[in-house]
Amino acid sequence: VSIFMGNERDDFMYPAPDFEAKKTLQLFGNQQDSGLFGYSLNCEGDLNADGVKDLVVGAPYEGGHGAVYIFNGGDGFFDPIHSQRITPVELRENLRGFGSSVSS
Repeated sequence: VSIFMGNERDDFMYPAPDFEAKKTLQLFGNQQDSGLFGYSLNCEGDLNADGVKDLVVGAPYEGGHGAVYIFNGGDGFFDPIHSQRITPVELRENLRGFGSSVSS
């Protein structure tokens, strides 16, 4: 998943010389081609109660069951290393498509 951070008006009309380095971030899941990492995204809540919004990313076909990744926000960006990976096996063994829709 590539994440763009910034103001679309200022950044697209007057891009900074180091635009790519500052404004985009690539996040990766378990890197399974058929996992569909990034199928669903949500950035509305502060899951670790640090005062900064966190990112929830779904990969509904990863490992045949699906997975959800949590990326913590901070200092104007998201940590590129996920802080948590949740699989449906931890919740219910026969669940499929876990992560096709996410909410925080």
